[in-house]
Amino acid sequence: MWRRYSGYADAAYRTLVENWYDAGEGSWSDLRFWQQACAMHVIADYAALRPVDGILEMFRKMFQANSDNNFTVYSHQGVYDDEGWWALAWLAVHDLFKNSRISDEQEMAADALWIAQFIFNNMSSQWTWRCNGGCCWDMPEYAISNTTAQWTWPCGDNIPSLRPFYAPANAEFLRYKNAIVNELFFTLAVRLYQRTNKPRFLDWAKTSLNWFNRSGMKNACGLINDGLSSSCRNSGGAVWTYNQGVILGGLADMYKVTGDYSTYIEGGAWPLFQAVASSSLVRDNVLTESAPPDDEVPQFKGVFMRYLGYLASVDPDPDGTHQPEYLTFIAANANSLWLSNRNDSFFGYSWTGPFDEAGALRQSAALDALVVAIRLDSF
Repeated sequence: MWRRYSGYADAAYRTLVENWYDAGEGSWSDLRFWQQACAMHVIADYAALRPVDGILEMFRKMFQANSDNNFTVYSHQGVYDDEGWWALAWLAVHDLFKNSRISDEQEMAADALWIAQFIFNNMSSQWTWRCNGGCCWDMPEYAISNTTAQWTWPCGDNIPSLRPFYAPANAEFLRYKNAIVNELFFTLAVRLYQRTNKPRFLDWAKTSLNWFNRSGMKNACGLINDGLSSSCRNSGGAVWTYNQGVILGGLADMYKVTGDYSTYIEGGAWPLFQAVASSSLVRDNVLTESAPPDDEVPQFKGVFMRYLGYLASVDPDPDGTHQPEYLTFIAANANSLWLSNRNDSFFGYSWTGPFDEAGALRQSAALDALVVAIRLDSF
């Protein structure tokens, strides 16, 4: 029996790999460092549900191609969320192979778990007590040399690019504490605790979530803005879909670890999902974004769907009120992608349509939404 969403995901996966993956190099064309991690993550999720030939070789090649400085910030863009995406992707790879009896797959699972812990240790070194805690998004060098770049920085300081780099005494105050790096750090911490049972990871998860909840990054509408200003207040920056998404996965896992449904689901993840669903980020039950496409934004909606799907799979929904809304939302996005935003098996930026152009970023994000929808085939 052909399953609708499984078939959609199969087509999207084949198109992604056949058009943008270089098997010889273990890399993806048109994807930045962190986006390569997102592609690997969704493929690991897909492979957990559907048969995929050569998946171990793909992940081993990607490990070799991207492992400069152990996937950390030092050889890449200079921002710490990049390595967080890789750590969570490697945990997905670990989960895929952890119960295998094949020695090569066991080795891949062990390597993936090790590198995720290494990355976490590097991210935790960026926790500072300015703004009473939180991880910094950027290295000091990056904060100074890019203050006048294309980003709208919340600090309000117009610091010219300095060459060669010289760190002034107040360099720390130029560093950005934003939502995404702290959501990745929190989610990574709780997931590492689940896989290692090391108490320090749970301690970090609780500490980082408590700080995040007090930080002021969530606005009056219940949505998460991009980050904090230099005065440690909500910057009023963009409300991106992925900033609403990653934390859903961490909250779901905190519920699994503690059993505290009222705090982490009923009082945490569920109100955030409701806030998103009733906001301008959603049109006719389908995700949109608050900016035109560039070389970053098309990835964001896929991230939200990945973690919403995980939340839906974890939430026991004792009152029977959550699951219908989750599943309706997931189906609406998958259906709109297929019916309104597709050229053959290529997907565009706007999930409500019309199709604009193909690209690895658009395809990877669409695959996230379609993989999440595979669960609906069992209903």
